[in-house]
Amino acid sequence: MRPLLHEFMQLYPAIELELNDRKVDLVAEGIDVAIRGAVGLADSSLISRPLLSSPTLTLASPQYLAKAGRPAHPSELSRHKTLCYSYLKDPNLWAFISPEGEDIQVRVTPKVLTNSPQMELAMCVASEGIMRMPAFNLTDELAGGKLETLLDEFHSPEVKLYLVYPGRKHLASRVRCFIDFMAERMPQSMAAPCTEA
Repeated sequence: MRPLLHEFMQLYPAIELELNDRKVDLVAEGIDVAIRGAVGLADSSLISRPLLSSPTLTLASPQYLAKAGRPAHPSELSRHKTLCYSYLKDPNLWAFISPEGEDIQVRVTPKVLTNSPQMELAMCVASEGIMRMPAFNLTDELAGGKLETLLDEFHSPEVKLYLVYPGRKHLASRVRCFIDFMAERMPQSMAAPCTEA
């Protein structure tokens, strides 16, 4: 996501972006467009445009694993330090599907609970614990060896991302430009495209 936003700002320097992790009311606060996960799509007055569907990965730094050990089964996560994203419905409950198709739910006690994915990622790279995050956020950290994936044989729920904006008949040109850019440039290498309407 970061490289795309950087590219957009280079191509359209006259368009100003305000970026934050706060959950906002688009209509009440006059926000043009937001990027949200499927869990944030309850308001039917908003238009949602699918961006991508991405697997959720369980990760830790090599340094953390050297000190705390590598979990072999999701049930072992309850004994590890974990980093959780607070905007999830139940951030302390991590769900997996075993290779045999069994649903596994693990209750973790977060060492850090944050509403900032950037903070969660920075803490994980700094060896403060194990986290879960969509794969599209992790290109640099995985390629550079800063983080390692865990429990790869256990599947986790996919995260679906959408561009969400108020249902206006006439979108400002800057908003249409951003929506079209993100929909066209979202790298397909990040994840399989989301096909939901």
